[in-house]
Order: sequence, then C-alpha cells, then structure tokens
Amino acid sequence: MDNIKQINKIYSAAILLLFLLFNSAISGQDKLFYPETYQAGNTDTIWGKVVKDPYRWMEHIRSENVENWLIEETKFTKKYLGFTTRLEDFLYHYSADMPAPELKLGPYYFGFKIWYHDNTPELFYKTSNEKELRLLFDPNKMDYSTPVSIEEIQLSPDNSTLSLTLAKNGGDWRYVVFIDMGTEKFLTDSLNFLKFSNVIWYKKGVLYSGYRVKTTEESFRGIIKNKGLYYHKMGTKQDEDKLIYSYPDSTNINFDFFPKEGFVTEQHYSYHGNKRYNTLSVSDLNDSMQFHFKDIIITPYDTIDFHVLGRHNGQLIVESNLNDPNGTVYSINPKLHNELTELIPPNDDQLTSALLMDNKIICAYSNDSLSYLSIFDSTGKRLHYTELPPGFTLDRLTVDPDENTLYYSFESFLVPRVMYSLNLNTYKDSAIGKPAIYYDYKNFTTKKIRYKSKDGTQIPMYLVYKKGLKFDGTHPVILYGYGGFGIKTEPVFNPANILFMNNGGVFAAPCLRGGGDYPGWHKKGMRLKKQKTFDDYIAAAEYLIAHKYTSTGKIAALGGSNGGLVVATAMLQRPELFKVVVSISGLFDMMRYHLYNIGYEPVYRDEFGNIKDSVDFKNLLSYSPLQNVKQYLEYPPTLLVAGDNDDRVNPFHSFKFLATLQANAMGKNPHVLYYQEKAGHNGAGNQRKQEKMWVAVYSFIFRYLDMEDKMFYNEVYPDH
Repeated sequence: MDNIKQINKIYSAAILLLFLLFNSAISGQDKLFYPETYQAGNTDTIWGKVVKDPYRWMEHIRSENVENWLIEETKFTKKYLGFTTRLEDFLYHYSADMPAPELKLGPYYFGFKIWYHDNTPELFYKTSNEKELRLLFDPNKMDYSTPVSIEEIQLSPDNSTLSLTLAKNGGDWRYVVFIDMGTEKFLTDSLNFLKFSNVIWYKKGVLYSGYRVKTTEESFRGIIKNKGLYYHKMGTKQDEDKLIYSYPDSTNINFDFFPKEGFVTEQHYSYHGNKRYNTLSVSDLNDSMQFHFKDIIITPYDTIDFHVLGRHNGQLIVESNLNDPNGTVYSINPKLHNELTELIPPNDDQLTSALLMDNKIICAYSNDSLSYLSIFDSTGKRLHYTELPPGFTLDRLTVDPDENTLYYSFESFLVPRVMYSLNLNTYKDSAIGKPAIYYDYKNFTTKKIRYKSKDGTQIPMYLVYKKGLKFDGTHPVILYGYGGFGIKTEPVFNPANILFMNNGGVFAAPCLRGGGDYPGWHKKGMRLKKQKTFDDYIAAAEYLIAHKYTSTGKIAALGGSNGGLVVATAMLQRPELFKVVVSISGLFDMMRYHLYNIGYEPVYRDEFGNIKDSVDFKNLLSYSPLQNVKQYLEYPPTLLVAGDNDDRVNPFHSFKFLATLQANAMGKNPHVLYYQEKAGHNGAGNQRKQEKMWVAVYSFIFRYLDMEDKMFYNEVYPDH
C-alpha cells in the first residue's frame, strides 16, 4: 500500500512538473525579453511611507551606464516601429507646402524659409521698396553639429539693430545675438542663459530674464536658481548687465514693459496672514531702472488675472476676469486705488485675448460653436465684427500701427494655419499665402459634444471624422489628451490625422479639467484635484465605446508633456480601455520631478503640489505613474518618446517609467522608447527629425490598431 502511495506521489509530481514546464513554455512564447536593466536599492521614506526607486541611477542621463542602456533599448525599439515611407513622404510634402507669411517690423518685412528639411528656417528680409526677400541670417551656419533655430526677432526703436533669440537642439535655453541692419553684420554683444524670456528693447539696450549658470547642463544635474531681470546696455559685456530684480523662488511675479509709453506693470501674489492676494502695480520706466511700484488693484481672489494692454489718454486699458469669469476690458486710473471703469462689458462668450492699437481695442472671443473678432473704439463702441468659419480657432493676433493693420491667423483639425490681414480703416481683409491642401477638407466634419465625467460634470469633446461614417463600434479612435496649466484644447492641424480619418478613424480631443477651456476650468483639475483630469479622460473613452464610435481594443491614447502624464495614468488605472498608448515627453516620477531644472517654481508647485506637504505627497503618490505600475498585469503596447535635450521634463522620467513597465511586463505587448538626439521638450530642432518622430508615433499607432496594411492615400496623398 505504501508503495502504491509512493508511486502515486511520484506520478502526481511528474504530472505537476510537466504542467509547469508546459505553462512555462507557453508563457515563454508570450513573454518579451527586454534588455537587461540593473535595479539598485534606493529608497526614500517620505511622511512615514517607504518609496522604492531602483532606477535612480538613470537620472544621470549622460552617464556611461545610461548611454549603454539606451543603445540596447534603441535596438529593441526598432523591432516595433514599422516606419511607413509613404507616411514620411506625406508629412514631408505638407510641411514643405506651408507658406511662411512675412512679418513687418519698422520699415522691414521679415520672412522665414526652409530650403532643406535637414535645416532649420533661414531669416530673410526686404524694405518696403524691394520686391524680393534676401537672406539676412542662416542659423544652420552657426554650428554645423547642432541644430540652431530662431525663436524670436525684435527690432530696436531706432530700427538700427535686430535681436535674434536662438535655441539649440530644441531646448528651452535661449541665447541672443544682434545684427546691425545697416551692414548686415553681427555685433559683438551676446546674451546667454535666458529661459522663458522675451527680449524687450528700451532705448540703447534690452531687458531680459536669465539665470546665472555656467552651463545649460546644470538643468540636468539639479535645480537651477538665481533667476534675475537684467538690463543689457549695447556695446557692453553680459557680465556688466544691471540686475534689476531677483526673483524669489516661492512667488510668481510677472512684469510687462511698455517702453514707448514709458511704464512697467507688475502682477504678483502676496500674503496677508493666511490669505493670498493678487496685486497689480505700476511704475514709471526710467533710465536708472529703479522702479517705484504703486499698487492699483488688490484682490483677495488668487484666480484673477490682469492683462495690461497699454495706456490711452492717461488711463491703463486692462483685460481681466475680475468681476466676470468670461473677461472684461477695463479703464483704470493709475493714480487711484481699486478704481475700475468697465469699458467693454462681458458677454456670454469667453474673451480669449485682446490688443490695444492707438484708439482701437481688438478682442478675440470664442464659444463652443465658433471664434470671432470684435473691434471697439476707446469708448467701448463696437466698430467691426469678423467671424471665423466653424471648426476654426484663432491662433495669433499682431498689429502694425504704421500701416493700421491687424494680422491674425487661424487653423482647424482639417486645415493648416492661414494668415489674414485686416485694414483697420476700411475693414477689408485678405489672405496672406494659403497652404496647399491635397484633399477636400469638406469631406470631413468636426463637432463638439458633451459627455458626463465620473462626478457628473459635463465635459466638452471635439470629434473629427469623415462624413458618412456609420457608428457601429468598428472604428479606431485616437484619443488625445492634455488638461493642464490652464492651456486650452483647441483645433491643431496634423496631416497624419487626415490619413487616419480617411481610413475610417475618429480623432477625439476632450477638453479636460486642468486646461483653460472655460473660466475656472484650470483650478478644477489642478493639484489636489488632478485626479479629475484623469477621470475626464477615462470617461471620454467610456463615452466613445458606449455610443458606438468605437469599441474596447480600438482606442489609441495619445498625449504629450502634461498630456503624457494623463495618458500614462489613465493606462495604469484602466488598461482594458486602450489598445495602444503613446506618451511624448511625459512626467512619470512625481516624487522627484521637482529636483531638476526650475524645480518647484510656482507654476509647477501650484499645478501638481509639493511632497514636503503631507496632503500633496499622499495625492501625488496616488497617481504618480512610476509608483503605480502593478505586477502581473498586462498593459497595452506603449511607446514613450523623449529627447536628449529636454530641459523642461527631464528624459529620466521616460527612462525610469519604461524600465518599470518592462520589469513588470506580462504577455507580449511591447513597451518601447523612441529617443531623439538633439531634441528638446517639443521635439527636434529641424523639420526632418520632427517628421521622423511623428512617423514613429503614427506608425506605432497604426500597427496596433491593425491599420498598418490598410492605409491608403488615394484621396489625400500629394501627386507631385
């Protein structure tokens, strides 16, 4: 009997061993073998909670270990990026046929042209008496090993000198050079280490904001501090620039300079007890650069914004949401305190921007249906109204006082940017160079619907698709998300979406809370309410499935920067909703995002929170993607895109998140990295590399939505 029991035990053990071996073989067939990634034992104890950080070594992004890891990951990624040559050609033709309208500064007309897609745009100019533009500056000859791009140009008040603000490798750091317009030669003056700063001419010099650092690499090694407002006198060295103001790390302060009118304004937050106040102050602008600010508006509401347009008849003209969330234009006596006169009253539509030119006020408005321009005189009487076609949104407003002309541009999901000029005497408008379009955009439709989020809030969402599409749950969807920093979700043209929609796809863009789509929308999705943003995005996917626009397994999640955080978090919280996920320049480690670049400067602290606060820490830990990847759960195929010169969101976020996804991966869905060299937060410095990035993104999406072999171009592909 004992022998029989022993035989049965041996037999059962053999069966179990065979079962385990069989399942191991099956799982081995499904499991992907990623490049080996070292895990260290780093941990932090924050508010009594142990937070593991095994990939902290990846924060040293220039180290040999990280570079070797990137080499292996790049090899692995190539297996899963089916680059489509025709898609690349299509994107190439669209960017080549986008006209660059001329910009008038003083007596000159400036224009940008790209002769080769491996280059960045060159700067051309002419006078009003000349017919043809001629080359003034080619940034490609500044450094043949590094893409250099022109980010801004400004002409001195006497029209003699042009400042050119430049960027390298697509990064946020800026440097400035100056050209003598008479000789077309560079001056010896130069400025370095500007970040998020304009250059403002004042008499014989310029005002700018910069950091006192020794190298731009400091952004990748830790926090940069010592931000200052400086005045540079032409003909001197930057070391001699006058420090006008040192920005405190904890307070958000904005200056607006009006050199022609001779004044400067300051908007800042101040605390009186536990109450935070928003203050608008004004000072004369003088040669000593010593400002004596006088508070003219103080309000206890920290969500109030002031946008000073200029001065007219001694009164400041100010756009603000002070008394109405949709926005009002006021006249303010700078000699009095808290005295506002309503000049242009609010209406049911949101005032999105405004300009003052002489005695005219140009206002841009929008609602769920359309965008339009209204032009008023200095008393608030409306003189002109211009309505944009449905589905288009206003993009830029600039004025030329010398010619009494307004320039404005607009675009849609279906049509690239178009620029118009409007004569402010006759109100006659005309297009300035229309882009080439190789398809009939009227074959597509754009509509804005509303859906319920988790808490019942109605969330607007753009839906774009080909007319006649039958919604039976069979169509693929690209669900784009952003929802942060008070930035509106508005129509933006991307030619790859035309291909996607021409093949039965639906492009969806919800206006998530945290964005700036409606008054108060930003605050409803920031800091401790950030989960509302993710809930809105998840609810959008659920709505599209429930209403038969698509079905589970046919949605591609796409987002960048803050949107990269949104799509990654949504994937971790509801992986079954998405077939494929692409996150570009995303934030993933919310425990350590503040330790690099500008750190906890107010804009980031207010948006996400501070782990030094126990409530903020608990909230951040609840959704931080790096700390919320679960074991034994199969996530959708994921493509992370990062740039080696992204000094806004350090690429280590993508490195650490990718390594964590791969370490916990189950099944055969790949998690891969597209790593761009010589590229910043918004991509590469030149057009060709940027096109290749979008080809990588969309080919990955097409592949996992089972569209790769079905793509056709007959109605949209340029025949030339």
